[in-house]
Order: sequence, then C-alpha cells, then structure tokens
Amino acid sequence: MRDLEVIQLLQHYRHDLLNQLQLVQGYLSMGKTNKVEEKLEELFSLLNEERKLTILQTPKFALWLIQFNHIYKNFRITYTIDIENQNLEHLDEILLTECKEFMEYMKKISDGDQLYEMELTIKETEDKQSIETCFFIDGLVNKSHTLDINEENNKGSIYETEDGIVRRFITPKI
Repeated sequence: MRDLEVIQLLQHYRHDLLNQLQLVQGYLSMGKTNKVEEKLEELFSLLNEERKLTILQTPKFALWLIQFNHIYKNFRITYTIDIENQNLEHLDEILLTECKEFMEYMKKISDGDQLYEMELTIKETEDKQSIETCFFIDGLVNKSHTLDINEENNKGSIYETEDGIVRRFITPKI
C-alpha cells in the first residue's frame, strides 16, 4: 500500500469515527443518555470486531473489509467475527477473492440508487476444519438477474430469501 493510500484510509477511518462521536456528543447535549449508551455500545462493538478481524492475520482481507463502505457506495456492511485467536494468514487471498467476486456479482444485480445493508459473519464450521463466510444482503435486487441465483456448488451457496440474498461459502483451513 502506498503512502497516499494509507493516508486516505486513515482519513476515511477518522471521518467515520468522528461522525460516531459527534452523534454521541449531540445526544449528550440533549440529555438523551439512553441514546448515548446505545451509540457507545455500538462503537465498542465495532472496535471489538475490528480487533478480532486483525488478530486473524489476514491483512488484505481485513483492509478490504475496513474500507468496504468507502469502496461500495450503495452497500453498507457490518460484520461479526466468531473466531478467536487463530492465524488464518494462509487464507487471506482466498477470503479476499471470494468476497470481491461476490461483490462484483452484487453490483451487477443491484439497483445503483438503492442502499443495501449487509451483514457478514465469519466463523468456524462445527467440525473446526473450515471457515464459513456468510453474507446476508437486505433488500430487493433486480429480479431479472436473480432467476438463476439459487445454486449450490463447490464454492458454496447463494440463495434468495423473503428479505434479500444469502451468500455462504466454506474455506478449508488447510
């Protein structure tokens, strides 16, 4: 990553953090302490998830995920890392590639004027031999592109629900 890119990343990150803190300050000035507590809890939760993300030792994937909301203008993501204290460095490129490919697909089938909320969960499979990555995208998509979306293959599965799209893929830990 070049110096300019690092500075831009820090600017975006600081901007987002200051927005969160300004909301807290605004609620505090209005005496809405319950809202202050909610926003601080959200912020602490976000920072905790970032901590767990960086501990995975997947720098390319982590950087992509941290920059996600600035890369994809009509998608907003929250994520949960349900893996503790594991080094997944050897899966860095695989995770990044799978997620980027899925987002390219989502850009094609989504309405560019609509904002989509996404949730990403990364966890171990029950047998502890693989990592499961699961996206849930809330909102309707362009139905003409999703007629063949319900599929399952060696890369995972993608399917529609009443509320949106689920994309799940499994990556062996080997």
